[in-house]
Amino acid sequence: HTEYVLTPHVGEFSRLVNKSVFWIQDHLVEAAIDFAKTYKVVCVLKDFHTVSANPCGISLLNLSGNNGMATGGSGDVLAGVIAALMVQGIKGIEASGFGVFIHGLAGDIAREQMGTHSIMASDIIDALKDVWKGIIFNDANENFRANYYSGIIDSVLMKELVLKIKKDIKLFMPKMMAL
Repeated sequence: HTEYVLTPHVGEFSRLVNKSVFWIQDHLVEAAIDFAKTYKVVCVLKDFHTVSANPCGISLLNLSGNNGMATGGSGDVLAGVIAALMVQGIKGIEASGFGVFIHGLAGDIAREQMGTHSIMASDIIDALKDVWKGIIFNDANENFRANYYSGIIDSVLMKELVLKIKKDIKLFMPKMMAL
């Protein structure tokens, strides 16, 4: 059975569920979970903080990223990251949660390099290389991991997820680097 992952921002989601953007922003987690349960999909509801929710009611709130990422093509980059993880066999909610997380980290790196108002989707793509290198190759660098884990509310779940994914990522990293 194929998992479907939808990645609307709050404006698109507003049109899907016929509710105001303001209501959605006030009920971000609840709205994502309800949508995921109703339509049996993984819902990645993008806003300043992004929520990933699955039909079982599991949700992850991501705090990495910044407002400079609200630029054309950024959502396409996120969808590509999630799809790349899923094609390797990682489940939808895990791929979505981790994909949103590393996408946000790449956006934070891009902001450091380009400034908030200059970020383009291609800058996020370029920064993904640094994120992957940091996650996979800096096992000894506790500071790197501590800084980036702090971007997720449920850090224990995310640490377990990163450890699981790191094993899988090492298998497909050469494919990712070739992109």
